[in-house]
Amino acid sequence: MEYRKIIEFGKTSFVISLPKYWVRRNNLKKGDTINLLEDKDNLIVCPKEKKDIHEPLRTTILTETKELKEIQAEIVAAYLANYDIIDIKGRNLQDFVLDIKTTFKNLIGMELIEQETNRILARDLINLKEVSIESLIRRIDIIIRSMIKDSTSNLHEDYYESIFQRDNEINKLTLLLKRVIKLALEEPHVAEKLKRKNKELLKDWNIISLLESIGDEVKRISRLYGKLNKNKNKVKEINSMLGDKYFQLMKAYHKNNIPTARKINLEHQDRMKQIDDLNLDHNLSYHLKNLNSCLKNMARTVEW
Repeated sequence: MEYRKIIEFGKTSFVISLPKYWVRRNNLKKGDTINLLEDKDNLIVCPKEKKDIHEPLRTTILTETKELKEIQAEIVAAYLANYDIIDIKGRNLQDFVLDIKTTFKNLIGMELIEQETNRILARDLINLKEVSIESLIRRIDIIIRSMIKDSTSNLHEDYYESIFQRDNEINKLTLLLKRVIKLALEEPHVAEKLKRKNKELLKDWNIISLLESIGDEVKRISRLYGKLNKNKNKVKEINSMLGDKYFQLMKAYHKNNIPTARKINLEHQDRMKQIDDLNLDHNLSYHLKNLNSCLKNMARTVEW
């Protein structure tokens, strides 16, 4: 925490001095423009256009003594931490190389630029500042709508595979969105460019996490529905009802329609009872209830 005295400047303004280390770190000089962002009682000072002349952020992941899941978890963590270059090294790398390459394929923007026997080098080629949060959320929404529609169709293996692939696409888009939101929370000028305040960014983060969970539940419901021998029409009816509530919620989210969200939230227990009354197999009932709980939490988020 640093303190600066306010100095009166003329009859209409006050001035404060900026710390020299902050000016240097942001590559600013006399005559450059900075932004003042007002957030209730706070005033955030940030460069108008951050000059990207810094060295790329780089991290190294060593594979020796580690299992595949631990390596994959470190890669995803580095991706979410917005590292520009991820360097994978280890004498045992060849044991995991195919799985590691698949992991990178599921990270939007990361491209392999170098591969050797004991090393894989990947670089981020996407400009996160140009990514639209709203457009990506709408894209996820469209995918989920198609999944819900197909989840209680007369499914066969091709349908299952299609639904699973769409769920994987949601997971990829979710990780990308979380990277963008994290960057915007860390760099106010990015949030300004995205036209998002911190409260809205946190709301977006919660929404996309719930969308990812909804995609997972729809995927599981589709698999279990295909194995049903009875009550298919009843399950299709309850699934359709939950789908309608989802459509209403996403519309409420985009239009900030709080009354609609609150109504769907308050109906949560009634929907739970409808699922219980079907006396379904435990697994199918469990995932339908999880889907309903996601809708309740999404409704609460819209109410923020």
